[in-house]
Amino acid sequence: MALMTSLIVLISAVLLVLVIVSVFRINAVYLYFSLAVGYVLASTLSGDTNSLLALFSSSNTSSHLSNVKLIILAIPVLATALFMFKSIKKKRILINLLPALAFIVLAIILIVPLLPNSNTDSLIKTSYWNDFTKMRDLMIELSALVALSILFIERIGRKKFKEHSPKRYR
Repeated sequence: MALMTSLIVLISAVLLVLVIVSVFRINAVYLYFSLAVGYVLASTLSGDTNSLLALFSSSNTSSHLSNVKLIILAIPVLATALFMFKSIKKKRILINLLPALAFIVLAIILIVPLLPNSNTDSLIKTSYWNDFTKMRDLMIELSALVALSILFIERIGRKKFKEHSPKRYR
């Protein structure tokens, strides 16, 4: 029963991200890379931030560290989503779903291990999660390749637009 609940929450989160990226036309390539930046920041800053918080709090547990990592991981993504609001043209929404899926894969890989154990135990103990973690490196490489490819394709499209447009639109 708990596994079913975890899967429903996971699928709902995936669909919610796809809807938000599509409706608000947020460039998912930048979301992907901001999540990667958030991971680097969380890896390097979370220990110092947790030590700073320990000065003000009497309880210092590993759940605090994972909460700090989640917050640090989320800050660049939320800032990017805010600044990239309506940055995709309506005709490119379907193309933007591909890097959105890459963003979701990376988000699952990075966020699920940081969630409280009571929420993720049933999901992590399944054979599906074991298969997912065995292919983690491959999925990260493929999702990065997708994000970079879309970024380069967009760049080529903008370059061609500049070559074939009057000077006033450049």
